[in-house]
Amino acid sequence: MEELLARLSELVNQTGIAYMLRPYFQEGAEASIHLVWQTPVMWIMGGFFIFLAIKKNIEPLLLLPIGFAILMVNMPLGGLLHEGGHGMPVGLYHFVYRYGLETEVVPCMIFLGLGALTDFGPLIANPKTLLLGAAAQVGVFIAFFGALLLGFDIKEACSIGITCSISSRRIHCATQNSAGSTKGNACGRTIRAI
Repeated sequence: MEELLARLSELVNQTGIAYMLRPYFQEGAEASIHLVWQTPVMWIMGGFFIFLAIKKNIEPLLLLPIGFAILMVNMPLGGLLHEGGHGMPVGLYHFVYRYGLETEVVPCMIFLGLGALTDFGPLIANPKTLLLGAAAQVGVFIAFFGALLLGFDIKEACSIGITCSISSRRIHCATQNSAGSTKGNACGRTIRAI
């Protein structure tokens, strides 16, 4: 019985929850606990997103992965995030971060996968909508090449092509980094020139 309790105690001490509740010491400070009040708040938010996705069927393709990601990021993972070195093994999430997120492979795969899931269903149900998608793509290229002909550089032309043909505020904000501070003026000048 003592051996069983010792093994259970060892198992609990290796979990992330034990790490979170274990006091740590900083130089010149008193011992504090790894758990901060924001962590349980984020657990509740992640659980709420998952609840909305599964029970209420509100945007399940977006809210379920977002809620799961919130939970995974805020969980005490017991070594899954270790970068290795000093005798510590490299954690699984460090591999995902290093080879999936730093190289930007995972966001592209998620974006393409969700796009295929949401776009092909309506397209198969109503094949005439293919013409709308083709028209949007033609609009992107017309705006892009038109901006190049009007004298904008390649970054501004890319931003104009996406922003002015799709007319989405989210895309407008996302392209702001690619063209820098002149992007807002560039799109306005293009619209006035056309």
